[in-house]
Amino acid sequence: MPTPTALLARTARRQHGLFTREQFDGLGLPRSTLRVLLETGWCSKVARGVYRVEAAPRTRAQALLAAGLAHRPVAPTCHEAAADLWGVPTFSTALPSVLIEHARNRRTELGLVYGTLLLPKRHIVARDDIPVTTIARTLFDLAGILHEQRVGKALDFAISRKMCTLRQVNQVFFALAGQGRRGTVAMRTLLEERGEGYVPPATELERIGRKVFVEGGLPTPEFEVHLGDDDLIGRVDCYWREARLVVELDGARYHDGLSARESDRRRDNRLMAQGWRVLRFTWDDLTLRPVETVRTIRAALDAAR
Repeated sequence: MPTPTALLARTARRQHGLFTREQFDGLGLPRSTLRVLLETGWCSKVARGVYRVEAAPRTRAQALLAAGLAHRPVAPTCHEAAADLWGVPTFSTALPSVLIEHARNRRTELGLVYGTLLLPKRHIVARDDIPVTTIARTLFDLAGILHEQRVGKALDFAISRKMCTLRQVNQVFFALAGQGRRGTVAMRTLLEERGEGYVPPATELERIGRKVFVEGGLPTPEFEVHLGDDDLIGRVDCYWREARLVVELDGARYHDGLSARESDRRRDNRLMAQGWRVLRFTWDDLTLRPVETVRTIRAALDAAR
């Protein structure tokens, strides 16, 4: 028969080295056993009713789950900590945070507690075995505490990586939006700016490119378009259909290195052989020489008339 420590270790392995008092009681063990395990240092108390197996490594995931297990029912990771768990750039789990219905905002020994009037079960999923708000709900919550531009970047990242759709974000918005609710105004603006059929920038360079095009008065191109007929050539960054003009925005991450440059050259040749014209611009072109970049694109568009 497994020993008490073996039974607890089995539970803790599924929970990043943690177990709760309810889980301990569910094993049918006497409370005196828990006291002995605490006194001998086999485990330690993390919060009321939450314990950590001392042999387990201390990890980010453990800290997030501990903050959630400290509440009944288990509270999901939310806001900036949730964005980090989802892998959204520029967010970090410096401080775990959880979302609880009808709670007041406060700081605890394990992190931050955010209160909400509504937290449907459909707004909670598991990621890395940790309850967390869905990416769509996370974005709405972030709109209530962060600058609109930063939330917009997170929204575009999530959509471009197919982590959620604009429709899903709209569904969360309409479920939560209300007079005086934090984040409503900012999220409404972000959603109205994007609208149906919006294609989010795949990279920060593309975001800057869009801004340069608008400020330069260029007609809006199509973004992230796949070109080719029976023989698919591939996706291009920007495409002015009537002018058959392709503009590629070359970020260092994707276009440095001989093999990447060779691949770009071969694709450019195939595009031009089928009648498209191709222009390439770099980060420096867009950030240091935006006027010259706009002038070059405009000249190419005028030449096609």
